[in-house]
Amino acid sequence: MKSIKKLIRQAAGALESEIETVREKPSTDILFNGKRNKTSGSDQNDYSFECHQPSIRFAEEIKAVIGEKAFTVKPVSYEDKTIVLRFPESLGDEIDQADLEWENDFVLKRTLSEVINLEDAEKNVQKRVERLFEPTDESIPFNKEIIHDDRRNQAQLDAIYKAMQCRTLFIWGPPGTGKTDTLGYIIANYLLQGKTVLFASNTNRAVDVGLLSV
Repeated sequence: MKSIKKLIRQAAGALESEIETVREKPSTDILFNGKRNKTSGSDQNDYSFECHQPSIRFAEEIKAVIGEKAFTVKPVSYEDKTIVLRFPESLGDEIDQADLEWENDFVLKRTLSEVINLEDAEKNVQKRVERLFEPTDESIPFNKEIIHDDRRNQAQLDAIYKAMQCRTLFIWGPPGTGKTDTLGYIIANYLLQGKTVLFASNTNRAVDVGLLSV
């Protein structure tokens, strides 16, 4: 196997290429009927719009065109399909239409930053990454029956069983293939063994859905 540092550098290079590709085609949206937030501070120019692109909340800055004038705005919050945008100046109580454009590369850039940090990380951290490529190294003895609902397919059962044996495991699958449910059964089997589980994600919703599967 290649050295872990070489793999980390290759991963960083792949992420940099993906970021460049994403930047070549920015995300866009057109929002209507923006309302000025009365609850914001008197020196803030925040406007709420209905928006169906949740990824916009990760944008570091957004180009907003109102009429013939362009502004650089920042997302303040996104909740219940409502985005709050902070403008550099007041545009009255309402904004009829805002044409938006932003680079949808926040998650990629954050991932790249963390991958780069791995190159100088402590030995035990790099070892965990190495186990992704050699999952059978230092495996945990496990010869018990796994608990499930008898509706898991073979790939899902394999993932649950491997999670009981491997110290580090990567589970991948297209949308709708039952990854979240499978994670729920993995957590349940850990808990039944008396283990403590930390369940983390880049969104709160993903954690909520996962916990509902336990």
